[in-house]
Amino acid sequence: MISGFSVFLNKFAVASFPNSDLFTASKNFLIGLFFLFVALSFGRLVVLKNLSSKDWLKLFVFGLLGGTVPFILFFRGLSLTDASSAGLIQKTMFIFVALVGWYFLKEKFSKWQLFALAVLGFGNYLLLGAKNLSFGLGEILILLAVLFWSAEFILIKKLLPNFSVETLLFSRMFLGGVVLLGYNFLTGTLFLLPKVQASGWFWLIITAGLLLAYVSFWYRAMKYLPAGTVAAILTLASPLTTCLNYGFGSAVFRWQTFGAFVLMTFAVVFLLKKEEKINVEC
Repeated sequence: MISGFSVFLNKFAVASFPNSDLFTASKNFLIGLFFLFVALSFGRLVVLKNLSSKDWLKLFVFGLLGGTVPFILFFRGLSLTDASSAGLIQKTMFIFVALVGWYFLKEKFSKWQLFALAVLGFGNYLLLGAKNLSFGLGEILILLAVLFWSAEFILIKKLLPNFSVETLLFSRMFLGGVVLLGYNFLTGTLFLLPKVQASGWFWLIITAGLLLAYVSFWYRAMKYLPAGTVAAILTLASPLTTCLNYGFGSAVFRWQTFGAFVLMTFAVVFLLKKEEKINVEC
């Protein structure tokens, strides 16, 4: 639900900033400062001090992969397309996560779970509609971001046994935010920061709060569920973004959107029921 609202609102938030890269860097760095404050205030600084140079290298690569490159790609693409298409492409991530999870994490799906994933894919297709299946530069950039975020799912699973959720979030948001600010400095967009108006700062705080909630729930969910299942649940954000675009955007309502929402909800509930049965049997 947070993701569905966030994708829709970010379309307006990006427009309030002079540059999408500057918006991304400012938002991520703001959240990174929050997790730095958490580390300094709740005794977790000792944990960071005790990390080896090899651990810091892992965290830096993790922050670069999950908190830097895909954000630049996604928000640059979002500025070139509509929120509905962006949300839809982002939520095809469950397909890539399921594939890499199967290959790298040895996650297995029953035939019924594969059926549920296929229904999710069909629901996404209904949500967009065949006549709107154009693929421009904006969509390509968002798809590349999705591929990076799919790899991040695998890294989270690999790193969680050795790092806390808070440490990984600090890496993704703070270290990634610092790199993003450096990128903006090199490209010259950082000097546009004084031109941001009050409305831009308002949108920055709102969307930063949403992203903070999103990553916190997402990373914690990864402790309890397979990566493919978590990614599948996130697909429910697509119909929510689309409905918001109908209500407050320029899109025209289509009944097939309602059908897509029903199908996708059924698929996710079915997938979770099967996951629950597997956990009980284990």
